[in-house]
Amino acid sequence: MMALNADYLCLYSVNVETGKIIDYAVQKEYDHCLPSQSGKDFFLFGKEKGKAFVYMEDLPLYKQRFTRKTILEEIQEHGEFKLALRLILTDTPRNATLKIVPLREDGIDKLFVVVRLWQERQ
Repeated sequence: MMALNADYLCLYSVNVETGKIIDYAVQKEYDHCLPSQSGKDFFLFGKEKGKAFVYMEDLPLYKQRFTRKTILEEIQEHGEFKLALRLILTDTPRNATLKIVPLREDGIDKLFVVVRLWQERQ
């Protein structure tokens, strides 16, 4: 189980209507980068953190695609929102995938957000 969990940077649960982060989990080694986020506006938080952590060459695409409107439209059309990019968490860029899927839980429409780190196979 730990091996499966090791490549995830963070997980979020977001209220679709309000955009507020309901719950989140961050890999322990990165919790200094992403301290407590519950209650924050996910879309605003994502824009701000993107400026700090998205690799400079990937930032224009991230800014263009990481909007509430675009995310919800892609989920409506494709059932998910997915974006591959590089993140700067240490000295070297790391490949990452941001994936957002809809979820209905406790009568509330939510978004389940996963940021997954990955390496290209040699």
